[in-house]
Amino acid sequence: DVTDVHDALGDILLSEARYGDLTEVLERKGEVLVSKNAPAGALADLACELGMLAYGVGRAAGDDDAVRAATDRYEEALGHMPGHAAAVACLEELLPDAEERLRIARLLEPVYDDAAQWDRLADVLEIQLAAAAEDEDLVAQIGLLDRLATLYRRQLENIDLTWRTLARRFQLDPSHGETRDDLEGLTGALNRWDAQVRLYTALADEPGDGEARLAIKLSVARTWQGPLADLEQARAFFHKVLDESPEHAEALDALEAIYLELDRAEDLLDIYRRKIDLSSDVDQKLDYLFRTSDLLRDRVGR
Repeated sequence: DVTDVHDALGDILLSEARYGDLTEVLERKGEVLVSKNAPAGALADLACELGMLAYGVGRAAGDDDAVRAATDRYEEALGHMPGHAAAVACLEELLPDAEERLRIARLLEPVYDDAAQWDRLADVLEIQLAAAAEDEDLVAQIGLLDRLATLYRRQLENIDLTWRTLARRFQLDPSHGETRDDLEGLTGALNRWDAQVRLYTALADEPGDGEARLAIKLSVARTWQGPLADLEQARAFFHKVLDESPEHAEALDALEAIYLELDRAEDLLDIYRRKIDLSSDVDQKLDYLFRTSDLLRDRVGR
């Protein structure tokens, strides 16, 4: 068998440290294996062997391209046999290399996905996300964050990392309603009201879409009024809601309740007047007119 000849010659060249000739012999062996329709595993093993040789020789010679050359071979091995254990292990060892990190992460991604190695898949997706952020590629960042949020939530069942990933997604695109819904759904379970309020407040005016701005400000107002129980902050944000939508019924009702609790007669009077102007119901208008009259008489002194 001619491949046995290649192996014997390779052993001699290795013992004599003739690495260039050894590489050539191994490449010829590969050509023979291909011509004989050798099993994919044999071709992957050979490509991996060439990768280790390229890396070892390149590093010893101070070659800056050693990692790239080795990665080329390991990629070839994965092409022959996806998930080839030795190639995967070698790529993992090279992952810290700054120049090849992104490429290696992309090579390992389908391997980890197919093997259901969710922690490792998350790691290589985070590497890709960091590269997309450096390139300011918004579309790529959003796509990766969506994948990571699903991965953390469904496969890893880590609601903390899910929340944090959704928060990063929100920062890139505050107008995305599904992200806000998912984020708010987890906030209560994590008791992370303060963090959500800070996150939303910082970006409340960012979306060009008025409905998105309204939804964000309304969420902040509700959180201040409910879980955080700060009526002054709630009052301020319900007024921001009215700035977006002057007829917003929930905001008006909330402000009425807040001013009653805070005993702010002048501010309550303003809410009553707004409701009178906005109402098309005769009985409701009369009700608020009587309330206004009582408030003027008893509290405001007019």
